[in-house]
Amino acid sequence: MADLKRFESKEGADAIVSALREDGAVVVLDLLAPDLVGALNAEVTPHLEAADPGMKHLNPAIAWFF
Repeated sequence: MADLKRFESKEGADAIVSALREDGAVVVLDLLAPDLVGALNAEVTPHLEAADPGMKHLNPAIAWFF
């Protein structure tokens, strides 16, 4: 498995977009404020915890996610 390139959020968008186009994914550190990450997690976590791992999904990618 290849390692994803990592960027600080303050780095220029050109370098991030270039790596994204080259590799298909990147990691951008500190892109979202901690309070926003907490709010997103609070909203999503109950749904993930309620998901039935044995449930049939629309496609293998969704099944893998759960």
